[in-house]
Amino acid sequence: MASFRLLTRADDAGLNRTTNRAIRATAKQGIVRNVSVLATAPNLEDAAELLLDLSDLVEFGLHVCLTSEWEQPVFTPVSDAAKNLASDGVFPASVDELAALEPNADDVAAEVAAQLERLRSLGFKITYID
Repeated sequence: MASFRLLTRADDAGLNRTTNRAIRATAKQGIVRNVSVLATAPNLEDAAELLLDLSDLVEFGLHVCLTSEWEQPVFTPVSDAAKNLASDGVFPASVDELAALEPNADDVAAEVAAQLERLRSLGFKITYID
């Protein structure tokens, strides 16, 4: 029988308290080894409080956010440079809408860097970006 290795990743840490608790439970059970964190999420501080002590069990990654496809929650830029990537302070709903804004690559890079720094400032050791 061929062997295989299963890689698991929990997505959207910080999105809501339920997601954060589910990620914690699955990490403690050894199911999840990678946790993708949204720096723009409304419950990011809750995620830090619940998940940072699991750094010996999981790798944390930055889930880059440049769109806001849901009515709630909405996602807003972290950096001042990215204000032109948003309408009324909220990221566009789709990649097509983002492309229509003709974003400046430097502004996008500044926003990604700001999201990374926000996670690091809360104590997340980021080892990958998705």
